[in-house]
Amino acid sequence: PTTTRRAMARFSAAAVLVALAAGPCSVSTLTLGAGRSSSRAALRELARGLDNEAAPTPIQRVVKLLEEMKGQLESEASADAETYDKMVCWCQTNEKEKTKAVA
Repeated sequence: PTTTRRAMARFSAAAVLVALAAGPCSVSTLTLGAGRSSSRAALRELARGLDNEAAPTPIQRVVKLLEEMKGQLESEASADAETYDKMVCWCQTNEKEKTKAVA
């Protein structure tokens, strides 16, 4: 019937969009037939391809970038803390010497 064809066309279009959003994939993943079994097979192949995919996804790249930025900020914070401690020590020592010299 016509409604079944429309439903399969919508399903096929949705599967193509999912495949394109998932990133690099094989041509056979995108060749979805009109039959239900070929659509299921294509989706299984897509899922298998996503599990075996070596290239990181955009989300994984963003997470990695944020983790790298966190590490860099932590190292900069420790360096800033050391500099602050040295400056505080210098200021206190210098203040004591100046107060003693004025008195």
